[in-house]
Amino acid sequence: SLVLSERLGATDLLLVGNMSAGEIYRTLGNYPKARTFLMRAVLLIDPEREQGHAGQVGLPAVRARSHLAWTLAELGDFPGARMVADEAMRVADVSNHPYTVCHACLGLGGTRVRQGEFDAAIAVLARGCATSENVPLLRPPIAADLGISYARCGRIAEGLSHLDAAVEGATKMGRF
Repeated sequence: SLVLSERLGATDLLLVGNMSAGEIYRTLGNYPKARTFLMRAVLLIDPEREQGHAGQVGLPAVRARSHLAWTLAELGDFPGARMVADEAMRVADVSNHPYTVCHACLGLGGTRVRQGEFDAAIAVLARGCATSENVPLLRPPIAADLGISYARCGRIAEGLSHLDAAVEGATKMGRF
């Protein structure tokens, strides 16, 4: 479908296809392939259309960047991950869309966790956790990273509370 989308010049389909393939490869732990697809997706985002949904629940401009940030962090490219995550947060803040804001908080917070910046991750992830009251799908991964951050900062009880909530939420959704 990516080849057909490219032949037809269907930019939205190309964007969603590359983003989906990148997300799948990231989930499978194939970070080099994920990076390739997610970078293609980000390059397809016209700055004048970054607030467009392209038929998605959240803004692809944020979702693609968040997944790319996690991918780059896993590959050890922390400057690149931080740049992409900051851009995702900028776009999300303009949107004021809860799902999109949660995704951006997860992308930036997750990047900071993977870099070992646990204190800095707490503020971003706490914002995402508060916003995720309206976005239950993203609550478990946000709570998991927030729990890790609290625990690594010596706030063990708070950390375990968030980690327990993450496991419980993921289990209830069948995502464990």
